[in-house]
Amino acid sequence: MKQFFKTLSLLSAALLLSACSGIEPEEREYALGMLIGGENVSIAAAELSGEAEGRPSCTFLDGRGKTLAQAISNISADTGGALYTGQLMLCVIEKDTLDKKSLSELISLFCTDDDLSRGAAVAVTDDIEALKTADKEGKDITRYMREYCKSSTKTGKGLTLDCDSLIHTLVSTDGDALIPYLECKNGELRINGAAALNNWQYAETVDMQTAEAALWLIHGRKNSIVINSGGNIIEFDKVSVSKKISNGIEYKIKTRARLLQSGGELDTEKAEKELAAKILSAAQRLYAQGCDYSEAAEFYRLKTERKAEAKDISHKITLKTTWKGM
Repeated sequence: MKQFFKTLSLLSAALLLSACSGIEPEEREYALGMLIGGENVSIAAAELSGEAEGRPSCTFLDGRGKTLAQAISNISADTGGALYTGQLMLCVIEKDTLDKKSLSELISLFCTDDDLSRGAAVAVTDDIEALKTADKEGKDITRYMREYCKSSTKTGKGLTLDCDSLIHTLVSTDGDALIPYLECKNGELRINGAAALNNWQYAETVDMQTAEAALWLIHGRKNSIVINSGGNIIEFDKVSVSKKISNGIEYKIKTRARLLQSGGELDTEKAEKELAAKILSAAQRLYAQGCDYSEAAEFYRLKTERKAEAKDISHKITLKTTWKGM
């Protein structure tokens, strides 16, 4: 059924485009995923003419260019103008090519090309060729990311980012961001932590716990954090978070906690301090990741004023927890 609706969506777009351009729907190449490795770009395109078993067949269209826009233009030219990017669902960037030039080109592309969907998911990877191989072997990277994003939105677990959010974050923080890391290991796909950017450059890959702890400070994010406190396994859910920026950032967080597994006498005050320490560590390590867009510019002002002391911008976290079933 999911594949049916995917095909139906493509067909609807195809009919509209056919009426406007004169190119028949089955002659179109529908870009679903874009893999960027410097001057090399690969586009995973669906071909309605090769549809089998209810799923549009996909192929990779490869191109090069001095800029991202030029590479895509070259790919489109190779298809005779049949490339359509309005159905794009995924954009993956190779980690070694992350720099101000490549990220600025990405921002420019999505801000000037009205066809491109800024709701497309974004990820970073070590090896684009490995992703292409996995896709050709039936792993379907665009479908994997779509299902992962749906699950993350529903459960509040995991790490997701779309192009629109990435653009806002990069612009407002002048190059700091946290991008999901898409790993392909032994042909299997998974989101395994995040690539942290600092001043438009790749800084480090952080584990999922660190990434999720930082995301806890962002308004609207509802993911849970599980900690082990003296053998007791505790799950904390965020209820609300308020922030104040002066010489640093002060967070006041309301949470709900429940004991998943007992390992002895539970010291709730100690558990709260351990959670606060985890969130604080993530905030200090990942700079502006705890800021909403409207606050990030002010945070960046503090960062630039302190220059080399940016990591020492103060954070304070106060927790107020309701313990469930206790």
